[in-house]
Amino acid sequence: MNYFDASQIFSNSTLKNLLVGRNPNRLIRLAEYFIDLGYEELTTKRVFNLTFRELNKHYRNEFFYKTKLFNQKVIGEHNLQTTIAMRELPIGQSIADFVMINGKAEVFEIKTELDNLERLGKQLADYYKAFKYVSVLTNEKMLDDVEKNVHNADVGIYLMMKNGRIREVRPAISNTDYLDNQVLFSLLRKAEVLQYLKMVGEESPDATLTSFFRVSREIFMKKSTEENQILVESILKSTRGNSDITTTIVKKLPQELRYIAYASGLTKRDVETLIKQINQGELMHGRLLSSAKGKAK
Repeated sequence: MNYFDASQIFSNSTLKNLLVGRNPNRLIRLAEYFIDLGYEELTTKRVFNLTFRELNKHYRNEFFYKTKLFNQKVIGEHNLQTTIAMRELPIGQSIADFVMINGKAEVFEIKTELDNLERLGKQLADYYKAFKYVSVLTNEKMLDDVEKNVHNADVGIYLMMKNGRIREVRPAISNTDYLDNQVLFSLLRKAEVLQYLKMVGEESPDATLTSFFRVSREIFMKKSTEENQILVESILKSTRGNSDITTTIVKKLPQELRYIAYASGLTKRDVETLIKQINQGELMHGRLLSSAKGKAK
């Protein structure tokens, strides 16, 4: 099995194809692979499950870690009515792998078995410019090196164990020393800037887009970093989550598909359609019985 290629089955494009009744070629190749190993009567759901199990054994990439974080922290310890998750959030010169916001916001920098620690210090420093709680999620092989390279005792450390469970090594501690108004403001889109102005009792600048951001930034800079951080966190929580999917709905999906469905912005109706699609399409003797619906290119 080509594990990198197999991991690509967990993608927005795969979900889109399934939602319109198409079976991606990669899905069919994986089904044929598992049939050659002796599995029979495979549904699409079973192919996803078997593939995810293979990733756990041989190729625990960033998607694998994010999926585990989402299942254990977001909908395991919390719920989607009170908690949102964001991925790939640009902060300063870095991109946060995973941000979870409920009563507090916590940034997770993920270091998998496929990564190195070359940029870790710079990444953590950037995250502290916008958030008070910062953590690293890593693996048993890299744990000692992470602990040696993380000099800030406020940084939380979490461990992805061999069984796929996440264990807290030490909790993140609030740190506001490095908050930066320039970085905080850069997180906001125009609609979010308008929301911020309303929250602080300011009128929206009647100006071109460039002037709008310049004038709004000037207003933003007059506030303390601590006040702005709280407001920005609140705004992101209200605008960046997938409000159409509840915990009850997403839990109807197999665990390996919950995060990608949420992150891809699927609606409640999409999830219900997806559940029907993945539970049919039985595969026997190397042939997908529902292939009459067509294959995606």
